[in-house]
Amino acid sequence: MKKVTGIVLLFFCLAGWGQDTDKIFYYLNSSLSVGNFSGGQLGFNLGVNERFSVQLEYSALARPAKEKPENYSGGLLSIFALGATNPTDKVQSFRVLGGVFRSLRPGSKTRINFKAGISFVTQSEAFNFVKDPAEGLFLVSNYSWENRKENRVGIVLKPEFETVFNHFAGLAVTPYLEINSQTTVGGLSIGLLLGKVAE
Repeated sequence: MKKVTGIVLLFFCLAGWGQDTDKIFYYLNSSLSVGNFSGGQLGFNLGVNERFSVQLEYSALARPAKEKPENYSGGLLSIFALGATNPTDKVQSFRVLGGVFRSLRPGSKTRINFKAGISFVTQSEAFNFVKDPAEGLFLVSNYSWENRKENRVGIVLKPEFETVFNHFAGLAVTPYLEINSQTTVGGLSIGLLLGKVAE
């Protein structure tokens, strides 16, 4: 609770400081990611005077379970559910990032937002697969399994390439790396920026 309170206070202090500047941006980002885990992110961004940025972001990523047996079958139910019932390893994180803006050149609509920070990670993994003697009768999976969940703290690196279309919309392409004591998550995300993204 103290961590969350501190984050909120920091955010509002930066927002208050931004009231005295000529340029303050605030916008949402929504993106899809591919990598060793795939999924998406949703975040809120504050940019101050085209120099500094703060981002609060939620990320939800998943991959097929690493311990899934080679002869695993999800059955007909998995087909109808588009694979949603299959075992997965998941990484969900709440990220707090700070960044520095750099323009590629004066007057350019593309800028780089070098961001880094910490993440509060909840990781879920499928394990202890047990074969079903009835083989699932071809309707459900031929294995049962358990899920273990752990909480960790990690670090995040995100150099974000932002292209501004107009004052209220833009596109972001972001290679990212999130590291904790157990797992390294890396990939590329592409997303929309919506809000006050530029003057």
